[in-house]
Amino acid sequence: MTAMMTYARFLLYPDEVLRFDARCPLDIHCEQGGLWLTAGTEGIDHHLRSGETARSPAGRILIEGDGIVTLVEATAGMTFSSRVETPFANLALLATPAGGRPQHLRRN
Repeated sequence: MTAMMTYARFLLYPDEVLRFDARCPLDIHCEQGGLWLTAGTEGIDHHLRSGETARSPAGRILIEGDGIVTLVEATAGMTFSSRVETPFANLALLATPAGGRPQHLRRN
């Protein structure tokens, strides 16, 4: 039995912006490069580096950066081998220690 998974993959050039309205939560995976995300009414920007994934709520999503981004429905069961998961609406981003990244964003 073969399982089929649907996803979208985009190549973003420097300063290019991808804007769309998601009808369901999405896993946003940075395959290569760097991305900046803003989703929903949260109003907080998130930075993803190569290999990192963020789960966004349904609603308007803006992605800017220079790299390759993959989008997949969070309910599709597809997982990425990322070292970091950055859920939106996570106030830990506001508790960044001086001179460093939040604990949940640090790579080992």
